[in-house]
Amino acid sequence: MKKILLAFLMILTVQIASAQIRYGVKASANYSAIISEGLPVTDRIWEWGYDVGIMGEYEFVHQFRIQAEASFALYTSALEFNIPLSNTDVNKTRSHFELYYVNIPVVAKYYVLKNFNVFLGPQLMVKLDAISYNESTLYVNGQKVSETNTSSNVSRDINAVDFGAVGGIGYDLPNSGLGFNARYYIGFIDQHKNDDIKFHNTNVSVGASYKF
Repeated sequence: MKKILLAFLMILTVQIASAQIRYGVKASANYSAIISEGLPVTDRIWEWGYDVGIMGEYEFVHQFRIQAEASFALYTSALEFNIPLSNTDVNKTRSHFELYYVNIPVVAKYYVLKNFNVFLGPQLMVKLDAISYNESTLYVNGQKVSETNTSSNVSRDINAVDFGAVGGIGYDLPNSGLGFNARYYIGFIDQHKNDDIKFHNTNVSVGASYKF
């Protein structure tokens, strides 16, 4: 038993020693929306944001790697909904959200071809701030009566963290540290603290990275 354990530890030590760790930087453009329940939403609007950060890649063998990232991200999106005031009067509102997070995904990457990979893993999102910009228009008997623009910090209404799954595809340029990827994220945690309203984050992104 001791010989088997010793042999296992030796193999593990050689494997770790032979593995390669590379660090790099990344940036991407994201296209995000809020999946909502509990509001009379008439339209869900996807909008562009961005994220920038650092990354580390641990290579077991060429085909299989683990990649961890930490990035600052801005997600923007909007919801439009109607609030009936009477049989003839309605308040039409468009709420634009700016959500700031620190993203921490850890993904397993598998190279199906020499430079082409697919990846999947969990992602933790830590909220930094949340701002809402609201445009409300009052209609009486079908006629616009007034328009109001307001903004507010809604960070207290949004949960401190989100947790979900991220997956996508990537391509590494040969003989270069430059790579490209496209990914999709879906959040599992309801982000609104009001039990009657449910918010879930979702986004797609395209980006580039450079490994040193």
